[in-house]
Amino acid sequence: MRTALLFFLAACSTGAPTKADGTTSGADGSDGTDGTDGTDGTDGTDGTRTVQLALVVDGAPFVCGESLSLNGSTVSFDDMRFYLSLPTATDADGAALALSIPEASPWQGQGVVLVDFEDGCRAGTAETNTAITLAGPAGTWHDLGFTMGVPFDVNHIDPATAPAPLNVSSMFWSWAAGYKFLKVDGASTGQPGGFSLHVGSTLCEQDEAGEVTGCTNENRVAFTAPGAFDPDSNTLQIDLAAMVEGLDFDTNTADTAPLCMSAPNDPDCAPLFENLGLAFDGVPGTVPTFATVQ
Repeated sequence: MRTALLFFLAACSTGAPTKADGTTSGADGSDGTDGTDGTDGTDGTDGTRTVQLALVVDGAPFVCGESLSLNGSTVSFDDMRFYLSLPTATDADGAALALSIPEASPWQGQGVVLVDFEDGCRAGTAETNTAITLAGPAGTWHDLGFTMGVPFDVNHIDPATAPAPLNVSSMFWSWAAGYKFLKVDGASTGQPGGFSLHVGSTLCEQDEAGEVTGCTNENRVAFTAPGAFDPDSNTLQIDLAAMVEGLDFDTNTADTAPLCMSAPNDPDCAPLFENLGLAFDGVPGTVPTFATVQ
């Protein structure tokens, strides 16, 4: 018998994050010369390249725990993490390039990478990860993109036994809902006790054996940074302010999670989903613009 499951999370301003099923999560957790050795890809087609990421808020570098004037409120963010998968790019002629995410524990594995900008300013860990190792060709790429999310085939595995980076319990909701693709936590003038912006799959169904067979709302965010991108000189910049534009940090709809836990009936989620390019409450998604080349 199929059972539709929708999970709501309670936000916490301190201590360990809380999962969608109401339980408490644990703490987070030389160049080649001929292109044949696969070390950096700067002169061959089978090497690895490093993509550096920068997180900004309206152009200013993100600082964990820093007070900001945003959307008419004083806001501080103490968690900013997300999973990326399925890298894409083209050559100068528009032909797709072959890119992949190689194994590089503890931040990369199973075709995903965990990007971590929180540095333990609340209850996380001091370790951060702001770079992605990609297997790909030499030269300049164009229109670099990713999917913010965990692929379905590994989204519903057990984080207790999963390899890194899918073993971070605070990035997991529950068996049916899977992982939090995006996790942003903080506090504001109107919500001093804390708010959360968590994006992941909802309304997931299980078969009689308890296996997840699909989710009505997958909520994976496909985005692109337009233009030329050279991993040796460019940075992929993510603007948190562009993600949260239009969100009311001080007012929360009664009987809903503060602020958005991806519930499809929570109107507070509408601006966030629009900015991420996700459909919400019958409104189709648009093209997200929070990623740029710097």
